[in-house]
Amino acid sequence: MALRLLTIQCIYRGKDNANRSLQCDEGIGYGYLSWYLEAVKRTNHGSSCVLDIQDGRFRRLFIAYGASIHGFQYCHPILFVDGTFINNKYKGMFLGAFAKTGNTCMINFGYLLCVVAAISVTAISVTIAIFIYLFLVSLYFANIFPYAFTIVDAESKENWRWFFEELAIILISNHRNIVFMMDRGLGLLDGIKEVFPSSPHSYCIKHLKDNLFGRLSKKLTTSYRDTLVFLFAACAYTRTGEKFDEAMQKLKSDGKGVVEDFLKELKLENYAFAHFPGKRYGAMSNSQAESYNNMIKDERCMPLPQLLEAVRVHTMDLFTRRLDSSNWGSVLCPKMEKKLLKRLHTGRNWMVSHSSQDVFEVFTETCNVMVNLARCECSCGHWEFRCFPCAHVVQVMNKVNLLAYDYIEDYWKTTFYKKSF
Repeated sequence: MALRLLTIQCIYRGKDNANRSLQCDEGIGYGYLSWYLEAVKRTNHGSSCVLDIQDGRFRRLFIAYGASIHGFQYCHPILFVDGTFINNKYKGMFLGAFAKTGNTCMINFGYLLCVVAAISVTAISVTIAIFIYLFLVSLYFANIFPYAFTIVDAESKENWRWFFEELAIILISNHRNIVFMMDRGLGLLDGIKEVFPSSPHSYCIKHLKDNLFGRLSKKLTTSYRDTLVFLFAACAYTRTGEKFDEAMQKLKSDGKGVVEDFLKELKLENYAFAHFPGKRYGAMSNSQAESYNNMIKDERCMPLPQLLEAVRVHTMDLFTRRLDSSNWGSVLCPKMEKKLLKRLHTGRNWMVSHSSQDVFEVFTETCNVMVNLARCECSCGHWEFRCFPCAHVVQVMNKVNLLAYDYIEDYWKTTFYKKSF
């Protein structure tokens, strides 16, 4: 039997014919977009749907579901913004803005992979390890809050600006100064500055670390490049101006000039917590947006109408997972309630000294820190970074019989979480 070599064109036509049989002609779907957006507005009250058509041809669209617009006011005032490729016949970009709820699950995916590897070696089977991994990932995805997205032909300054202009319209009624977390993508930074000039914005630390590693000469050893990246991350995470200066001096000293050009491109307030003008709520990376993009990686190959419907179903599924909160009886969301109790236990042997009306000094095994309850500050910097009381603050409140819940923002509380969906 003779073998026939298939050309790329032949393979592409076969794939196109298969997709057409399963999901109809992709081009036909664009004719239903107006009807689809009207159906969204009709069935999800308060939704913002905008279709931009030029000379009878699709250009871009914007969707923010009414439930998301309403629920975001009970989420942290921070939006994670990112874009990803659409891989269907006509290509394009999916630009999205995402938030996070008060029942925050701090899970590192690198750590999860280590968990899978460890369990697969020591446990009964790899199947158990994979099951645990998927369970933990589902917990993480449950805390992603899809806010708005747009479909455009390419990632450009014009398209990002259009997306942010539509965001600004639905954010008018929010009455909060929103923080933006993003990378330094094409047109993204310019769009933020033009539409939200007074909103603090931070670059994703993961992308910055990758950028720095890539910029360093390959003539340098890998270990030396890793060390410089580690020192840069240490600068970003330091919680006081004094410690930042020390960390930066260490980076420049060890870097011997090789990181100077990279640092000149960055403003301190765009990556260093010690100089950030807004509230981060512990966020240093764009994980929410990237995780959602990964969630819809298969759907991004679908024709546009099917992609839009898949995004709607994913959003509905994420909202449905939160129905379990109706049984919560704690003041804080369960994960945060556990963190509060753990911090109370951590410092049970610490001594607390009352310096003035709202200022206290906490004596730990390794250091002394100052706590100012009126300013919601601790010299360790953790309270300001997480916007949630650290162990030092919890011990102060416990010693002077103050209710910790009175010093915790509503975004961490069960009442706000329930209102977010």
